[in-house]
Amino acid sequence: MVSLVQLEPYYRRDKAALCSGCKPGGDAPAVIEITSFALGEDLDRVKRLNEIGVARVVPMFPPEKADTVLPIVDRWTKIMRQVNG
Repeated sequence: MVSLVQLEPYYRRDKAALCSGCKPGGDAPAVIEITSFALGEDLDRVKRLNEIGVARVVPMFPPEKADTVLPIVDRWTKIMRQVNG
């Protein structure tokens, strides 16, 4: 598995070249969708990922009770609204 941190410079510079290397034997997809998993609560990073065309981010939540997790969900809701408008 390749991390987004490793791909980001290439994805930012030349998405078409990255897509062409995704399917061995030719017939590269016109677009690939990149998902970032286990992202922390970092508005600037989410904005940067959005700017370079990352399709989605998947936050991770601790396996805790609602009183711990729901405030994190609320903060992620604010981040999503700031990024998506």
